[in-house]
Amino acid sequence: MPLVHGQADHLNHASLFCEDALLRSMRARRLEQARAYSQQPPTRTVHVLGNIALEARDDAGCTVRSTFLLLEWRKTEQRTFGGSVLHALRRADDGWRIQTKRVDLVNCDAPHEALQVFL
Repeated sequence: MPLVHGQADHLNHASLFCEDALLRSMRARRLEQARAYSQQPPTRTVHVLGNIALEARDDAGCTVRSTFLLLEWRKTEQRTFGGSVLHALRRADDGWRIQTKRVDLVNCDAPHEALQVFL
């Protein structure tokens, strides 16, 4: 999740999030723990996806872009996030797999409180 609009890559620039599969699974396991203070009570979310479009494809897979709107309810606060998502999908023996996912928030350069929802 880039920190600024038009960010070319996550290696040479700061990001709001930059997680691989291992980091995502560690965070998910941590948030599922009974003592995970940040999820007491659990956050409630609603996701709306739209404008799904195929951007590119080849024999190995394809790239798909979509827009999203996410509503988060946490204790007494409601937050809204919106932006676009770019998925690089690759063929696997049993179907399709997400190779990379990039979330570009409309307000990525705004100050944010802790971001802990899965966008």
